[in-house]
Amino acid sequence: MISILRDRFRHARGDTFSSFQVGRRAGTSPQARDIPALRKLTILVLAAMTAGTAAAVTVSIGTQLNGGAIVNQGSADGTFDLTTNVGGYNSVKASGMADPFFVYPNFSTSSVDVSSGGTTDSLSVFVSESGLTSAPRTYGLSLLNSLGVTRVSTGWTLDTYVWLDPTNTVFGRDTLLVNRSFAGPLGASSVDLASFLDVTDPYSITVEYRIKSNANKGGINATADINDVPTPSTSLLLGMGLTGLGLAMSRREKRGAFAAQPDTTPAADSKGWQHGAGPGFAAKPLMVGG
Repeated sequence: MISILRDRFRHARGDTFSSFQVGRRAGTSPQARDIPALRKLTILVLAAMTAGTAAAVTVSIGTQLNGGAIVNQGSADGTFDLTTNVGGYNSVKASGMADPFFVYPNFSTSSVDVSSGGTTDSLSVFVSESGLTSAPRTYGLSLLNSLGVTRVSTGWTLDTYVWLDPTNTVFGRDTLLVNRSFAGPLGASSVDLASFLDVTDPYSITVEYRIKSNANKGGINATADINDVPTPSTSLLLGMGLTGLGLAMSRREKRGAFAAQPDTTPAADSKGWQHGAGPGFAAKPLMVGG
């Protein structure tokens, strides 16, 4: 991996110098060449971390009333928002947004906002992220699942589930990762739950919100963030890249400070004597080796 990064960095700069020999071409100052070279190195480090992740991630939202069929309300690459009404729930808002830079599981936002004047219907809202991959990965898939609510009205209940489907099925519920129940009245509350497993690419992750108003007027606001925890190999690669950037920038600053220092060497006369600025100062030339 180090040799690949070094070769790509050399190609990006257009020469065959070492990655630490920045700005040595004749007629070009180090300061002028360092900045674009460092930017390219940053891009290469990030590209190496996300190698093989060019496919788009699709976010889909579905609804289910009273345990019936799941209705796909729509989907889009990267982000999708839904506003509708379902059964006795007069306002159903849901959104899902995946990080556009990573194909690893990374729900930046998954949320629902549901209200009703009072109904006995049960409602499930599904926010699904499909087209996920875990390569390159050595130690399996590690996830941090943050499930929370900002409001659960009196008499209302919410059960939040996070599912993984190895067949990449939208709204797939093959393997339950974590779940948490909330009952009103309840204000802001959240919990972080970790999960670890081996997966086969591509796969999907779905957040399911099961909502019951139990004939009570009110509403629910809930969120879920599903984030990939970097493996040791990914963290090491990022650390090496940042260390290299720090060393290169440090060298550039030192070169700039040295170039800015004035020449304070005393001038020599025709006989080789050096005279300082102070009165009465004189020194013989330094003779070495006879």
